[in-house]
Amino acid sequence: MARSPSCDGLFYVHKVSAILCSHTISMTKPFIEHLAACAALAPSADNTQPWQMRWTGDALELHYVSRHPSTNVFDADSHGTLLAIGALAENIDLTLAANGVRGQWEWNRPGKQPYGRLDLPHDLPENFTIPPGLEARHTNRLPYRTDVLEPGLRDKVAAARQGQQRMIVLRTMQRARRWSNSSN
Repeated sequence: MARSPSCDGLFYVHKVSAILCSHTISMTKPFIEHLAACAALAPSADNTQPWQMRWTGDALELHYVSRHPSTNVFDADSHGTLLAIGALAENIDLTLAANGVRGQWEWNRPGKQPYGRLDLPHDLPENFTIPPGLEARHTNRLPYRTDVLEPGLRDKVAAARQGQQRMIVLRTMQRARRWSNSSN
């Protein structure tokens, strides 16, 4: 993986796609890595995980990132992205509470980055506790269904919209191939 000029180190945390940038090296690095791994279990719309966590040495910042720009359907201020950021923050709060740590959130106005900044104490615990049930909260990443949707449900899904975002129901393999070829 290429190094980012804005980060001293760039690494994936425990096989999840949440990226944590570390601007400074400190004694709290293992705790922050574990915290980021627990946070990254948060669900997100279309499993996009539209966040980047940046550790500054004193605070954890939550930023927007588009992982797949050519197919991304959620921008930084979309309802789906903001719900995902809230789920991420909730996982962080649950994890901090399980470890007896209190942090102070500071949230930015809509449209500003980072979304939020969490100031943490310098005396983070050496032992790390994963909150009970946290791993069960992540997005369902099972394979797509192979059976056909019932006509009433199919019509409801096809009619679903949020602003310019919409669902596309591909009723035949020919249509699926045509759509796939046109989006490449």
